[in-house]
Amino acid sequence: MHDMHEAQLCITHPVPQDIPMLEQIWMDVFGDPPELIEAFFDRFDPGLNGWIVRRGTEILSTAYLIHGNLLIYGDRTQPAAYVYAVATPKEHRGKGYGGMLMQHFANLAEQRGLLLYTRPASASLFHWYAETMQTVPAAQLAERRIPADKSIDPSPVTRLSPAEYGSVRERMLADRPHILISEPFLTLQETYLSAENGGYYGCPDGICACEVRGDTLVIKELVAHVAEEAFVQTLLRHFRLPEALIPVHTEGGESQVAYRGDAPESTSWGLLLD
Repeated sequence: MHDMHEAQLCITHPVPQDIPMLEQIWMDVFGDPPELIEAFFDRFDPGLNGWIVRRGTEILSTAYLIHGNLLIYGDRTQPAAYVYAVATPKEHRGKGYGGMLMQHFANLAEQRGLLLYTRPASASLFHWYAETMQTVPAAQLAERRIPADKSIDPSPVTRLSPAEYGSVRERMLADRPHILISEPFLTLQETYLSAENGGYYGCPDGICACEVRGDTLVIKELVAHVAEEAFVQTLLRHFRLPEALIPVHTEGGESQVAYRGDAPESTSWGLLLD
């Protein structure tokens, strides 16, 4: 005989009255300030992109499925949906509610032909996504530290809008498998970068998305026409910082992406929301 409470569980989109509770769960789990949560909700309507496990008026778990990106390789294009901000209130953890949402997303992917991908918040979560959403790991990266070299003559650097960054990025990655990033996603990412004194920047050498952490330039994505190091020196001179951290593809690095679907190993996954 089924438990009456379990019978009332449902997976659904939230309604406007749920927004304060969604914000509270997000703050409690991730510690983000209200303005960053509002920035996300402004770009991605929770009523369309949000999913919850509900029991009556109670929200047991939440997650967001961000649509609008595309996987492009060769002449093939596939819609790519980003799984974000999976959160379960402390009192409801360990009961499988978050896993129910991930299984729901896997079912949606099956029905709609979606590539699903996410950046797990910690290495331990790769196993959980593999179990609940049938993902595999990708994008093995290590961080490389580059000290400033003042002997290199820098190019001029300009701040780019999200639309400009997306347009240049698309041209530069046209001949390799990559995620085409939607403008709302790029705009949201810029909000996050700006909160850390960074943003999108470009020069004749290439483009990058970066933020400043202490006296270090932390580069989230770099697409260069020249050797990456020359571009990084230009950026360090522009920001007047003594060192940069850049992501480097390496077999021994830590996986950054968990995905479900068919994507080439060489895919450039682009910006991954923290």
